[in-house]
Amino acid sequence: MVLFNKCCCVFRLATGGMILGWIGAIESLVVVILTTIGLTHVPEIMDHLRNETRMPSLKMEAINETHVSLFQRHRGEMTTEDEMFIERGMYAILALNLIVNVVTLISSLLLITGSIKRNSKYLIPWLICEALCLIFSSFAAISKSFEMALYKESVIEGFGTILVICFFVGIEVYLYLCVYSLYQTLKTEEKNQRQMQMNEINQATQKDHHDGLPPYNKL
Repeated sequence: MVLFNKCCCVFRLATGGMILGWIGAIESLVVVILTTIGLTHVPEIMDHLRNETRMPSLKMEAINETHVSLFQRHRGEMTTEDEMFIERGMYAILALNLIVNVVTLISSLLLITGSIKRNSKYLIPWLICEALCLIFSSFAAISKSFEMALYKESVIEGFGTILVICFFVGIEVYLYLCVYSLYQTLKTEEKNQRQMQMNEINQATQKDHHDGLPPYNKL
């Protein structure tokens, strides 16, 4: 069942799919480049972190507030175990981020291709990736909403943040449904096209079978 006939009430579904594909591809490409640069500069980041923790003017209370001292220290400095743990954690997070954005980049390019060639199969990777992102975003939004509602001193500010989060999640859901509508439309077109081809084949087979002569039961 097709939910929408147009994307954003203006664009055709195929045009909306191409626009979303290009936006996702460009965004993912930028993140991939930045993440790759970050992976090559992890040692420099660690050196900067060591210098920050060795500053004599940096009190332990301030370090705790800025979440720098989440690990145990010896005389105000990070231990070797702390440094190894932080460095491995940075590599793991950056590598995971790189993998996710490479997959997103590929799925976005496939979305563009599927929208141009009108092939529903190319849209499936994007739909799967975006569904996983929506699930993660929804859980993050729910947890953030509870946190804002419970710990914000201003109730109005907390509920205002919740409304903003719900608004952006709603936009993501709407755009997902637009691409899903494009997928359903393309599947219907492909099904109708296959049915037409089968009808043409059946007609050609019947014509070849008679070979231009009247059926034998009428002779």
